Amino acid sequence: MKTIPLPAPFFQILHALARLIGLLIHDRPVIIYINGSTK
Repeated sequence: MKTIPLPAPFFQILHALARLIGLLIHDRPVIIYINGSTK
């Protein structure tokens, strides 16, 4: 698997978003609520 060279700030923001989404998923079923409201 090749890694695409990305700016450090972009990678840090992406990692922060991934952690935030993970915390939201573990706290409460936010994804189910979002999927239900977008239909």
